[in-house]
Amino acid sequence: EVVAPPVAQPDAAPPDRSFVYPRQGQGAQQQASDEYECHRWAVTQSGFDPTGAATGQVTITTSSNQRGDYQRARTACLEGRGYTVR
Repeated sequence: EVVAPPVAQPDAAPPDRSFVYPRQGQGAQQQASDEYECHRWAVTQSGFDPTGAATGQVTITTSSNQRGDYQRARTACLEGRGYTVR
C-alpha cells in the first residue's frame, strides 16, 4: 500500500530547548538565578515569552523571528555571565 508523504507544517515552532553549562564553577542556585534573569531580559528584548505556550498565551501567529530573537538574547546573556549554551 502506498501512502502520501507527511504534510510539512511550516508554522510548527522549533523546540526552544537548550542546555546550559557553567564555565566558571557557578553552583546550581547561581545558575538557576542567572537563567531566570536572562530569560526575563530576553523576553523584554524580543517581545516573545516561551512560557506563554504553557498557559496558552502564545498564538500560532507568533513570529519565528521573535522566537529566534529570544533564543539569541538569552544565549548572549548567559554567555556573558560565564556559561556555555548548546
